[in-house]
Amino acid sequence: MPKEQDNQQNPQSEKPVQQIQRFSSETRDMLRAQGSVVYELSGQTLVSLKDAGKPFITTIFEYPYNSPSRLSEVAFNPNELFLSGTNGKSMDKQMQALDEYNRMLRAKMSDVEAVIGSVSDYAELAFSHLEATGRFLFGPEYNNEMTRTTTQAFNTNLCVRFVKVYGFGICVWGRHGMERVSIAPLIVPSTD
Repeated sequence: MPKEQDNQQNPQSEKPVQQIQRFSSETRDMLRAQGSVVYELSGQTLVSLKDAGKPFITTIFEYPYNSPSRLSEVAFNPNELFLSGTNGKSMDKQMQALDEYNRMLRAKMSDVEAVIGSVSDYAELAFSHLEATGRFLFGPEYNNEMTRTTTQAFNTNLCVRFVKVYGFGICVWGRHGMERVSIAPLIVPSTD
């Protein structure tokens, strides 16, 4: 007679299941009332998005920045994607503008914060938004403006954009200010 298999897994070999951070329903309602849309980022990598058939216009897979997107709901207002006054500013000036935006945002909703996302965050978000609305983030509707990311390569932060016909693109831009490089903050549940 065969021995029954133990259905319990070895707890030492188990990876903890990470939960997706979510907004409270009140906060989600407030964000939507202010014109924001809410999407769920699910830990996708650039490779997993490419393997799923998502179009990219860069040879991003040659570089070592294939970390997963955050596990979180994120919100942004598609009619105000870029933070006003950040176009063409240095990274330091853009970070100051983000700090000011966070102060204003947290005065209204104390359980959220605005962050600059990674390349993977913006890639998953751009494709999710395209699938949901048929609209391209960082594309022609936004004057082909790019957003700075937290992803580092070549001693600088990478920028992203979406070229309508060709796909999602990643660019290298320095810390200095460049035209058409802004920041597109993501509103996320606060971790404190």
